[in-house]
Amino acid sequence: MMERQGYFRVHGKGEQAYQSFVPTPLQQVEVAVDDEMRWLLQQAHRQIASLSHSEEAMRQEVEASVRLAWGVPEPSPFMFGMAPAAQERDERMLMDEKLLCEATSFGVERLHVLPLSGRLFKDIHYVMMQGEHNEKKYPGEFRHSPTWIGDVGDTLFTAPFVTPTGDDFLTAFADLENYINEEDNQDVLIKAALIHYQFEMLHPFIDGNGRLGRLITQLFLIDRGVLEAPLLRQSVFLNRHQFEYFTGLASVEFSGRYEKWIKLYLKALSSDTFANAASV
Repeated sequence: MMERQGYFRVHGKGEQAYQSFVPTPLQQVEVAVDDEMRWLLQQAHRQIASLSHSEEAMRQEVEASVRLAWGVPEPSPFMFGMAPAAQERDERMLMDEKLLCEATSFGVERLHVLPLSGRLFKDIHYVMMQGEHNEKKYPGEFRHSPTWIGDVGDTLFTAPFVTPTGDDFLTAFADLENYINEEDNQDVLIKAALIHYQFEMLHPFIDGNGRLGRLITQLFLIDRGVLEAPLLRQSVFLNRHQFEYFTGLASVEFSGRYEKWIKLYLKALSSDTFANAASV
């Protein structure tokens, strides 16, 4: 049966069978905007409109996005020393921060010559995934094999969620490109939230999807004239609320709860407003 968020396609038979997800195109998703969402939209638009150019804000966003990608919480003042493995990880994280800064500047410049599209995303991914520790992650190339979400030890055949594969992936990504670039009456921040969900669910690359997906939000809002530069600190908020972030994405994948996800992401886009919130 077709659920609101999509359906699962069965591949193979017996022990070699698995199900991959086929998403509903975002053009077909009707969002129910209630009073809470209207208020969050007002807060987010007001906060974004008040942003002024700040190197510090961009530095915080890059640092938080990389920490989120590595599954590392915010630095603690009680962390006095690090084991060698942690030091090595920290060096790679610093390299990833440098690369994400370069990819951000590159993406903003390329917006002048390319639309928000697979070609642009691949180019940005290539810049973002340089370095020896990324050489086996196919910089600038879409994945050619299925990926899945599950517990440690899960395989393609046991995982509860397998991302779109083959032609399903290509069709879904083309639908996403069209949704990003088409003009409609939907609030641009609702579109940004839906784009981020769909990109993360499609998981186009072997690695780096989270960092790139959060950067795409910035580029989308710059392209729509809502932002002058990549000034959002969404990753700062999302890193503080990692559990809510990942369960919010999963609530769409498994239950079609787009509205729950949109409300959370609007809080992230208003990160300075909600930075000190105790919960989301």
